[in-house]
Amino acid sequence: MRRFLIFVLVVLVVANAVVIGAWIYRDDLQAIGVLPATDVNSRADLPEAALPAPAVGPDGQSTADAPAERLACVLAGPFEQRQLAVEASRRLAEQAATANVLAESVAGEPEYLVFVAPAADATATDLASELQAQNVSAFVIPSGARAGSLSVGVFGSQTRAQEHQTHVASLGYDARLATIDRKRSVYRVYAQDVPPAALGDLPHEPCGDDPPAAGANDDATPVADAPPAQ
Repeated sequence: MRRFLIFVLVVLVVANAVVIGAWIYRDDLQAIGVLPATDVNSRADLPEAALPAPAVGPDGQSTADAPAERLACVLAGPFEQRQLAVEASRRLAEQAATANVLAESVAGEPEYLVFVAPAADATATDLASELQAQNVSAFVIPSGARAGSLSVGVFGSQTRAQEHQTHVASLGYDARLATIDRKRSVYRVYAQDVPPAALGDLPHEPCGDDPPAAGANDDATPVADAPPAQ
């Protein structure tokens, strides 16, 4: 049995040596006709259905040389900071026909104004002095729908505003609460003739039927009758 295994091992070693030698000297063996010549440009004998078909468009024409699809008009954003929109516009301008930054006003978080209307027998200045003497910050609202009233606080939280209203009312004053709708500015990039790849991961949407004019700016106007929220 041992002799048989040794014989098999010797046969395998010799066979491997022959294969390796044939690979090393394949060019010479092909030249003398021992090995058949290989056509490196030939394709495998595959059935016709297995070969890839050329890409064609709806009109039957090849799409290999068709121009890349481009988007006619997109709005990228919104961006909370103008600088981010500027950077996005520069990125798009490298491949798009146009790319302009637009400012847009959108609804912000509301604020809550606590105010006191002066009594018929007291001036706003006198009433402000009374409130300040009781450690209630108060100032006369100079303009707007509540001009002549006293602002005693503006709050970002409705709960805090209601608590303060209750406190001022407990001092004997007609404290009222009003909601102030604030606006904030966001920024978008209006771009035309844009290759989709240029957008990358930028948030975007197609332009509407009436796209904004380039350079439009509708920044929010501050409310005149209230200070910043507490």
